Amino acid sequence: MGTLSIGTISQGTLITSEIIEAILDEMKLLKKDDDAKAFVEKYTKEAASVSEEHEAELLAEMEDEIHEFLPPYTYFGTIEGDGAHIGVFPDLDHLEMDRQDGEVIDADSASDGHNGVVVEVNDHGNMSLYMQKGSERSLIWDVV
Repeated sequence: MGTLSIGTISQGTLITSEIIEAILDEMKLLKKDDDAKAFVEKYTKEAASVSEEHEAELLAEMEDEIHEFLPPYTYFGTIEGDGAHIGVFPDLDHLEMDRQDGEVIDADSASDGHNGVVVEVNDHGNMSLYMQKGSERSLIWDVV
């Protein structure tokens, strides 16, 4: 299944129909993913026929399903302090909890035989999240 990129999907509006359209536009970027195509087809049809008074219900339904397309340790929602800034953002609280529990380990302490999620934070605060299998790491996401 394809995953959405970290970043803003909609900003500066709380008009439900505009948020729905922005989500659909973002999901279209996952054009090679059959589940994303089905999501876009389903909600494009529903958005075309939904009444204005039921748009909020449609948006809530979309938000429930969009979680299937999120990278690990991210959330879909608003940035704290700005309810009109909607997107996919790192869930640093969840990541930190799993670091403390040992489910995610720091990249510099991961052995070559480690299999699991590792996180690297450089001296500038940039963060990269990897899936490590043995000595191979594949980038899940990174943020500056």
